[in-house]
Amino acid sequence: MKIEINKFLVGGVLFAVIFIAVGFLAYQYILKQQQPIFVAPVVNPEAGLGAEGALCGGNKRLPCLPGNQCEITNTDTKEGVCVHVTDNPGKAEPPAGNN
Repeated sequence: MKIEINKFLVGGVLFAVIFIAVGFLAYQYILKQQQPIFVAPVVNPEAGLGAEGALCGGNKRLPCLPGNQCEITNTDTKEGVCVHVTDNPGKAEPPAGNN
């Protein structure tokens, strides 16, 4: 009877260890798949005002075209690069109160 209990206990512990190891490995695999490699946007000197890759922000408050967003790359000067966000930006409307 005591031998059967020991086998059951060892089997249960072994199963738990294997279950935890497989779960940990699956978690690491999923975590590794979800992390895209971050690449900082670079200013393209040939890009037009507001186009993808153009300089934006800063003291001159350079805008980006609809569908692009200004990603700040230099926090000291608050300048950044226009980055493509969407192909369908919708209709551009001025903010309320500026009519």
